[in-house]
Amino acid sequence: MCINILVLIKQWRNTMNKIMLIGLSILSLSQVASANISGTIGVESEYFFRGESQGEGTAMQMSLHGEKSGWFGGVWASEIDHEVSSWEHNFYGGYSFDLSEDTSFYGGVIDYDYDSHWLKVGPDAENNKNDLKEYFIGSSYKSVSLEHYVDSDNSDLTYTQFGYDLPLGLAMIDLMLTWGRHNTGEDVLGLKGTKAFGDWDISIMAMKRDEMKSHSSLGIHYNF
Repeated sequence: MCINILVLIKQWRNTMNKIMLIGLSILSLSQVASANISGTIGVESEYFFRGESQGEGTAMQMSLHGEKSGWFGGVWASEIDHEVSSWEHNFYGGYSFDLSEDTSFYGGVIDYDYDSHWLKVGPDAENNKNDLKEYFIGSSYKSVSLEHYVDSDNSDLTYTQFGYDLPLGLAMIDLMLTWGRHNTGEDVLGLKGTKAFGDWDISIMAMKRDEMKSHSSLGIHYNF
């Protein structure tokens, strides 16, 4: 029991260190290099990822993102309802460039961290981490985007997503259609509509992953 507590404290400290490091880095960029900084805080009626629910019930979510001279990085966090974790923290960074006014390419890495990192302690604890890391590349042309993700430890674990952003001018609603495919061949269909009200927005999202249960969510967010 004591060992479990010490491990959790250590992992919590590591997570906080990452948050502080990213926060200080973005703050430094904003003060020294006039980086573009943005963030969100909000709540979703349900959080699901690539067609799979991350826990029933509402989930608070927040993010902080910075960009400068093509480089970008940030942190995204959400409440979850896993057996050993209640929060997910995603740390990411990468580089993007424009090939033309309408075409851009980007790539980077995402580190998915959880507040309780270990299923058990002992000699095999390292093999029981819930964390994972993905490398990604992507491209966008006007309203169309294509992204590909690869697990850092197993290149056979991949996810590819196609997106189409369709602004509905008359209703001032931004509609996003997505189609994704896991390396297993499972397809994920998604539809998200967003309506902005100044610094606030309301979104409705639905997602379906092959034979799994479909999910829908209502969200409200403050953007700064």
